[in-house]
Amino acid sequence: MYLCGVFYNKSMKFRLLLILVLLFVVAYNAAAQSVTQADNAKIGAFSQQEEKAVCVNLIAYNGVLTIKAEENITKIEIYSAIGGLLYQSAVNNTEFRIDNLPKTILVVRIKTGENKPVVQKIRMQ
Repeated sequence: MYLCGVFYNKSMKFRLLLILVLLFVVAYNAAAQSVTQADNAKIGAFSQQEEKAVCVNLIAYNGVLTIKAEENITKIEIYSAIGGLLYQSAVNNTEFRIDNLPKTILVVRIKTGENKPVVQKIRMQ
């Protein structure tokens, strides 16, 4: 008698586990189907925005910083490692050169057109 009770309890636990797994799968499918086409359009627009990142090259040598970009640069700001503004300029070119910068770590913030600003850290040599 006792032996039958043990098997019954184990099969009951297994059935409960199967029911919980089934409920989880049903809830997951319902959540996945609730994503609408508008949500997919938002996701697509977001991924297209990410692809529009601007490529900016910084070349530092002998206290001279050369900045080259794929698009026209509209504004350049250079900060020291502790956040002090060292240089600021409005530009309208794809290449720009700055002389006599201190030989330290600098943070360069570049804005091109309507794109998001590009911020890069560079070590002047």
